[in-house]
Amino acid sequence: MKKKYVITILIILILILLIFGFYKGFKHYQKKVTFEVINLQLEKKNFEEDIVKKKEQYDSKRGVYYYSIVYKKENNITYITELDEDPTVMNIISFKNKSHEIYSYPVDKHGNEIQRHTKYQID
Repeated sequence: MKKKYVITILIILILILLIFGFYKGFKHYQKKVTFEVINLQLEKKNFEEDIVKKKEQYDSKRGVYYYSIVYKKENNITYITELDEDPTVMNIISFKNKSHEIYSYPVDKHGNEIQRHTKYQID
């Protein structure tokens, strides 16, 4: 009886470790792919040379990685740039084979979204 109890606990611990390892590995993959796609799209739009500051960030409420970008000509505006469709566990296999679009929206220094269209805004 005691042997079954120990084996059951070991199996449960191994399963927990496997699930935790898969989760951490997926989050790393999600971050890597998201920033690769965003950087590629920024290069295609020729925005890379105008960037003063680019900071990687993560929104834990939505589970989304994004860039906060400040450009030379509009240094009082921060652009939140992210993917239209984020990599998830359900689309992890086909995600790399698709073409992806990014979008950005401008915010002021207080985090309020700017309603007018700006130069580097991507719809």
